[in-house]
Amino acid sequence: MIQFFNVSKTYSGDVPALDGVSMQIEKGEFVFITGKSGAGKTTLLRMVFRADLPTKGTVLVNNFNIARLQKESIPYLRRNIGVVFQDFKLLPQKTVFENIAFALEVTGIPKKEIAPRVMRLLQYIRLKDRRDEFPLRLSGGEQQRVAIARAIINNPPIVLADEPTGNLDPEISMDIMQLFQEINQRGTTVVIATHDVDLIKKMRKKVFCLDKGKLIDIISSDEVASS
Repeated sequence: MIQFFNVSKTYSGDVPALDGVSMQIEKGEFVFITGKSGAGKTTLLRMVFRADLPTKGTVLVNNFNIARLQKESIPYLRRNIGVVFQDFKLLPQKTVFENIAFALEVTGIPKKEIAPRVMRLLQYIRLKDRRDEFPLRLSGGEQQRVAIARAIINNPPIVLADEPTGNLDPEISMDIMQLFQEINQRGTTVVIATHDVDLIKKMRKKVFCLDKGKLIDIISSDEVASS
């Protein structure tokens, strides 16, 4: 589903953000991308939804070469990928309901279908009673759940998350991870970038380890469980 073939990315100067990375993520997997700050985690995720292009190498998403996509095909690619950010990126002037509904509106979903779909998802993430609140009146964990709901409202086959628990305390972080686990159990491929080693050990999923742009290790779920 997601394949990197000898991928490098250089933004400026001689130090690459990614350096010769080759990896494969299968359909329906739940994997972590880990490494210190500056290891290349965010750059790797940005390539999957074509916010960045490789300087060298090839990135395939659902067998599409992202560098060869026609301009009109990029929105189709992105509709098939839900993205969750560390800082939530919710629209502060819109309510919880409106933030999630907006992701349906921009894809042309008929208005009569939007409210029922949003309400079902709000119940699933346990925020139905907060539907009319504005984001800044929510806790960090609640804001992140809204961000996740917005990312999955269109039922994308892939969900990417960049440090989704970076601003949350450990207990709330595990609640968020449990939500990702439930999403994955529905068949969605989940890829999470994080530097939180304790969280990774608790989740026991495959881990791709980056260091200074290089893929230095791939740790299986069994190896994580025994570490």
